[in-house]
Amino acid sequence: DKQDGRNDEISVTIFMLNIYRDFLPEKKVQPYIGAGLGMVLPDISSSGRFVSGYQFAAGLEYGLRKNLKLRLGYKYLATTENVEYNVEYLDNDNSNSAVEYSFEGELEAHSLNLGYRFLF
Repeated sequence: DKQDGRNDEISVTIFMLNIYRDFLPEKKVQPYIGAGLGMVLPDISSSGRFVSGYQFAAGLEYGLRKNLKLRLGYKYLATTENVEYNVEYLDNDNSNSAVEYSFEGELEAHSLNLGYRFLF
């Protein structure tokens, strides 16, 4: 919420084990899908504990060379458990009193990725 001048952010540390499946390996443009399971640690979690998470991925790769591909993909990440957040900040508009927000919910993220894939 930018209306009150705050810049609220949530950062997470993610550890995932992923598996990917490439399709049409003989073609110049190759679709792929992937899935992963792992652990997620939000940096403002009041409990300071990891929660389980999962992700799904899909996209296209374009072969630039035999061992180099350009990759465009989508990734969805979510937690399987609720994460409790406690955020406190100084309210400058109201006599510098501290204001605390608490809320709980699952974490979800959608991302669009562009990158290179090197094959060894």
